[in-house]
Amino acid sequence: MPIYFNHAQRTAIKSAAHIANLDVVCLVNETTSSSAFLSFWDGFKKTRPLVCDLGEGALDISIVDTSSHTLKVLFNSHIPNIRGSDFDRVMAQYLVDEAA
Repeated sequence: MPIYFNHAQRTAIKSAAHIANLDVVCLVNETTSSSAFLSFWDGFKKTRPLVCDLGEGALDISIVDTSSHTLKVLFNSHIPNIRGSDFDRVMAQYLVDEAA
């Protein structure tokens, strides 16, 4: 779920889950779920993955701790309007230059 969802959008997700006979325990955003997955993939070692999402002109960052086999969100941030399309262009040019 995008980090910038408002209360009505979060409620709609919970309602849709209820209609689908799913119990919603907690809603987490994309970067937090990615951080949790990385911890799971790594066997829940004592790591604190940092996940950054640079998409659609925004920067989303999450850091989680799963060392105690529970998900603890240490940091979560959404920074809008950082001109993600410019970043994408710069990264694409960098990759092209490196491949040449």
